[in-house]
Amino acid sequence: MKHSIKLLAQENPLMDLIANVTKSFLLKYNLPFNATVIATPHLMPIYQDLLQNFNCTLRPAGSAFNTLRACQVTLEFNVSI
Repeated sequence: MKHSIKLLAQENPLMDLIANVTKSFLLKYNLPFNATVIATPHLMPIYQDLLQNFNCTLRPAGSAFNTLRACQVTLEFNVSI
């Protein structure tokens, strides 16, 4: 018997910006090594600096999005999210 599952996820969309940076970059913005940070107003210039000077990856993210990814793998759906 074939089953149909419909999933709906709702959240505020997020975008992860991933980059390998230098130690001097971390010191410039007073950032911890190997950590995730949430941007505050004093960190706003960091985005322009990252995009201009480093090879960055932008990846859709957020808890609902990641939950759908886990469902896709766990339930073996062959669809795009």
